[in-house]
Amino acid sequence: MSRQPWHDFLLRAAPQPIAAGTLPEWVARIHELRADWPDTIEHALAAGFRADRVAWAFLAGYLAALRRLVPGLPDGRLAALCVTEKNGNRPRDIETRLETDGTGAMRLYGAKQFVTGGTAADLLLVAAGSGTDESGRRRIRLVQLAPDSPGVVIEALPELPFVPEIPHARLHFDATPVAPGQVLPGDGYGDYVRPFRTIEDVHVTAAVGAWLLRVARAHDWPSPAIAELHALLLTLRTIAAEDASAPATHVALAGALDLFNGWLSRHARQWERTPADLRDAWQRDGQLLQVAASARGARIEAAWTRLAAGPLPD
Repeated sequence: MSRQPWHDFLLRAAPQPIAAGTLPEWVARIHELRADWPDTIEHALAAGFRADRVAWAFLAGYLAALRRLVPGLPDGRLAALCVTEKNGNRPRDIETRLETDGTGAMRLYGAKQFVTGGTAADLLLVAAGSGTDESGRRRIRLVQLAPDSPGVVIEALPELPFVPEIPHARLHFDATPVAPGQVLPGDGYGDYVRPFRTIEDVHVTAAVGAWLLRVARAHDWPSPAIAELHALLLTLRTIAAEDASAPATHVALAGALDLFNGWLSRHARQWERTPADLRDAWQRDGQLLQVAASARGARIEAAWTRLAAGPLPD
C-alpha cells in the first residue's frame, strides 16, 4: 500500500512523469503502480499523474475503469470492451450473437465496429445477444475472449486525430468457440455495458485531470488553479464510490464535468507557461474529453427524468 493519501501524493510527489515510449511498456508501468494504488480510482489518479502524455493518462483511466467493472481481470494485460456495432451500442443494435448448438457448445458470430485498443489488446470483453429474458427482451451477455481465439479477425482502423498512440480496430467473429467459464455472470448490458459509460467518464477524467495537475505543478501555474483542479479530482474520487447506475450519481458527474470544462476554459492562458511541444500536444489530444458529449447529454436528461418520477418505493 502507498504510504501517503492519493491527494497528498498529487501535491507532494515530484512532478516528473514515467517515460514510456510504447503502449506495452506503459501498460507494464500501469501494472507496477497498482501495487501502491489498488483502488481503481486512486490507481487512475496516480497513473494519470505519472503519465508522460494524454494518451497514456487516458489508457490508465480506461483500464482502471474496466477493472472496476470486472474486478477479476488478469493483472498487467490490456483489456478491451467490445460493444459498438454498425448501428450503435444499444441492446437492439447488438447483432453479434452467442449461439448454443445441439451438443451444448457455444459459438460467437458477428462484428464490432470500433474497439479501443483493439489491435494491442490481450483480452476482449465482447457484448453479444443470447436469446431473450423472461419479459421477452433481448438478453445480452458479456464474453471474455483471447484475441487469438479461433475465428477472431482483427482489422486495424486509421489513427484518430487525437491520442494517435491508442489503436482502434474492427473485430469479426466467425464461429468462435466459447467455454461456459468465459461468459461473465449477470446481465451483459445492465451490469456491464450501461454502467461502464459512467465508470469510464469518472476514471478517464480523473486520470487526465491528474496529468493536468502534474503539468500545472511542473510549470508553475498559479496555486489557485492547482487548488481548484485538486478539489475537482477529490469530487471525482467521491463520485467514483457511488452507484454508477443511480440518477443522482449521473447528476453529480454532470456537474463535475461542467466544472472541469469551466476550469479548462478559465485557465487556458496558463498553457503559455509550458513548452510549445507540450502545448501543441494538448491542443491536439484535449479533444478526447469531448468524445461522447451527446451520450452524456442523454444520460443527464434521463437522470433528471428518473428523479422527477418521485422517490423510490420502500
